[in-house]
Amino acid sequence: MTSSRSLASPFQRLQRWYKAQCDGDWEHSYGVSIGTLDNPRWSLKIDLVDTPLQDKSFTEVKRDYDHKTG
Repeated sequence: MTSSRSLASPFQRLQRWYKAQCDGDWEHSYGVSIGTLDNPRWSLKIDLVDTPLQDKSFTEVKRDYDHKTG
């Protein structure tokens, strides 16, 4: 059986995570930034300060896609 969590898109999972961090203070100082770059690319920055993930180590993920082929 597949859980609804695994069926959610990455954006939906990010929305749920963001909502879980909102406590009346966190969202006014930190958050998520999605931007566009010039070649064409996207950038994503997630502030982990004051979240359960703030002291966790992780590897930066970079994915490059050809804009003509996806």
